[in-house]
Amino acid sequence: MWCVVNLKLLHQWMEVAVIIISVLELLNSKGKFVLEDVYFELVNSLCDGNPKTIAQILEDESHQKDIENLIANYCQKDGQYYVERKDISKPNEDAIDISILSGTDFEILVQSLLKEEGYENVIKMGGAGDLSVDIIASKRQQDRLLHYIFQCKRSHSFCI
Repeated sequence: MWCVVNLKLLHQWMEVAVIIISVLELLNSKGKFVLEDVYFELVNSLCDGNPKTIAQILEDESHQKDIENLIANYCQKDGQYYVERKDISKPNEDAIDISILSGTDFEILVQSLLKEEGYENVIKMGGAGDLSVDIIASKRQQDRLLHYIFQCKRSHSFCI
């Protein structure tokens, strides 16, 4: 049984990733920011040229609360500004900067992480004719062995 990614869920995850990346970039460049800075970054990253896109995201109060909850994972309020939380763990000196890995090295890293997460038969495909399948793997859940396909993507501006 092959599990197919729910495209709506993937789209929502991409929006979350853009928010997190925006927060981290704002912290790195400015050291602090206001909520409107995040909304500005969202407009630049998510909008398809239609100004109603960001309005649709922000009209729903639950979306605003979700964005604020995501920010709270990395930041704390200092007056009107959000600043980096001091109580979160930082990468250790052995951490890998995945933005500098080649595509193949990134796939090998993902393959290793899948094995650590309990996936079995983790096979890196790659190459011409792979039909965009980079890794196949299986994982036992209850009494069933489920099969998964993965496509690895990494870019220099953000990683997925």
